[in-house]
Amino acid sequence: MITATGLELRAGARVLIESASFRITRGDRIGLVGRNGAGKTTLTKCLAGEGIPASGTITRSGQVGYLPQDPRTGDLDVLARDRILSARGLDVLIRKMRLNEERIAGGKGATREKALKQYERQETEFLTKGGYAAEAEAATIAAALGLPDRVLGQPLHTLSGGQRRRIELARILFSDADTLLLDEPTNHLDADSITWLRDYLKSYRGGFVVISHDVDLVETVVNKVFYLDANRSVIDIYSVGGYPQAADQLVPLLADGLRDIDPDRPQAPIPGSLYLSCLAELKDPIAIPVIADTLTWAGRHQSWTMVTSALGALAAYGPAAQPTHTLVRSLTNVPNDAVRTAARATLDALTGRQEPQPARSGSYEQEPPY
Repeated sequence: MITATGLELRAGARVLIESASFRITRGDRIGLVGRNGAGKTTLTKCLAGEGIPASGTITRSGQVGYLPQDPRTGDLDVLARDRILSARGLDVLIRKMRLNEERIAGGKGATREKALKQYERQETEFLTKGGYAAEAEAATIAAALGLPDRVLGQPLHTLSGGQRRRIELARILFSDADTLLLDEPTNHLDADSITWLRDYLKSYRGGFVVISHDVDLVETVVNKVFYLDANRSVIDIYSVGGYPQAADQLVPLLADGLRDIDPDRPQAPIPGSLYLSCLAELKDPIAIPVIADTLTWAGRHQSWTMVTSALGALAAYGPAAQPTHTLVRSLTNVPNDAVRTAARATLDALTGRQEPQPARSGSYEQEPPY
């Protein structure tokens, strides 16, 4: 568990975060989001104990595993396999056991007898810490991250930067830490490895914080979002799929986030689809105008991913969003198959069997975006 109280972070004279207090506990799967320069990496460094806050306190209980963006290892002559096993202290034991195996094979008399007794003690400790099953577990994690056995048998200095970063990710996942802090864990991973990582994190027993530009990773694994607001120097915290705050507080926050998104880069630094899915889950009609506004500007910029996400969010409201009917209908003729399909599905949802619901803020009919 990690607890932060009265936390203030600075980059030189600029305040990144002011008076933030929060807790990361078992079962928390937190997506740390915010525009570039908001302080995400600075915050994770401080949570890991590798940075010092300007003020406030951070306390940790249990083991913390930290993957920085640019991990640096000490001894590059260490085998990749041993680097992973070092997360549980198995690497030292294995090296000692190998040394005594050589002494047993080549020794005689008292020397051989001493080596045999040392080997027996070391093997007992090795088995207590998981032993050969742990080695197999480490190899399985490594293989899932695109690191075959031949790579694990090489010294770190022979590997590429991308391979070394995957070794560090494998090491942290193998550590079985109570809390993980992962800064862009999908860097240098192929599609299969990213899919495996998503599934791994969804079932992780401890807590974790993840910074990632991988939209699917954030949307599928997190149950909380920590939003670093660079304008207000605060952390806004909300849960995905069950918001503790009132809708009238969250909707303006999510609307501000959507307005900050560059239409030419809708997935960075914060995926717009994440904001829209949160607005859909609120199930409060005050969110509908925000979704409709987003749909309008995304359509004008032909940001099809955002358009599709916004249509899905409107569909979640069903007949309550029926005043947006004209806006949605205009999207059934755009030159994009996914958008046309989503628009038709949304129209079906808006004109469901129920009678149309009056909007709380009047009509949201807008000019078609095309």
